[in-house]
Amino acid sequence: MALARAHGAAGSLQAAIETARTLVQVAPTSPRAQVFLGSFLARANDIAGAARAAHAALKHEPRQRRALVLLGQLALKEGDVHKALQHAQTLATTHPDAPAGAALEGAAWRRGGDPAKALAAFRRAQALRPSGTYVIAIAHELRALGRDGEAQDQLSRWLASRPDDASVRQALAMTDQHAGDEREAAAGYEALLARGVRSVVAMNNLAWIYAPQAPKRALELAEDARALAPDHPAVLDTLGWMYFLNGQHERAIAALERSLDRRPEVPEHEYHLAAALGAIGEVDRAISLLTHALARDEPQWTTRSDAEALLAQFKRYKK
Repeated sequence: MALARAHGAAGSLQAAIETARTLVQVAPTSPRAQVFLGSFLARANDIAGAARAAHAALKHEPRQRRALVLLGQLALKEGDVHKALQHAQTLATTHPDAPAGAALEGAAWRRGGDPAKALAAFRRAQALRPSGTYVIAIAHELRALGRDGEAQDQLSRWLASRPDDASVRQALAMTDQHAGDEREAAAGYEALLARGVRSVVAMNNLAWIYAPQAPKRALELAEDARALAPDHPAVLDTLGWMYFLNGQHERAIAALERSLDRRPEVPEHEYHLAAALGAIGEVDRAISLLTHALARDEPQWTTRSDAEALLAQFKRYKK
């Protein structure tokens, strides 16, 4: 199992799957081996193969907790909330003292768009076995319900007794940022980085906070994030925009084009590329990108009005 995990951690998913298959051949009646294989198949999006492995595990051990969890996760991958809830109920019945059933139920309600029910489920999981993971999930649902202050309180209380929990500290910084408290968010992200945590999220988000007042520092952070996640579309978009704010337009265009190649459906990324193209005189292409971006119905696009103003400016320039 250690070899398969090593392959998986190194990104060699196919090698991990083959190693896990060998383990199943050696121990065909081992539920643990079947679930181990199923988890790698799930990561490879082989839903049918992962389900077969999970059912094989349950054949030998009908109450196998990890196999039931895997089936629930597979149902969520396919968008089948009802089936995931059924697996969650089975887990709650067969393993009443474990949080797995409540946690799976919370994930299912989140996928189904019901944050109130997800919140209740994650709170039950936390009551059964306190964990930073469940605190973060609870805070996520509170934010979804518009209760940012309660989310901040949940995370802060956990950190008061566990100050080294980097995941919760990052979640608190993100919650502060979502609530508009950029000063507290920046302090949280900086605290993570000062502790030696190499967090792409912290670097990327901190770059956006610093961009208006400290664009050079923002660019440094964006470059650090790119070093850790060189192909992530959001990281490339951030890097491109920071290059743009620092007047490095050619570098901005290169990074923003790479971002759009990897995730072409994000209108804000099109807006960023259009702004950089306009800065070097490629107004026709910029107008085309902005027109395409603005034709999308994207309610989460917070800079839409900026894109509309930029398009109007380019059109006036063309007259």
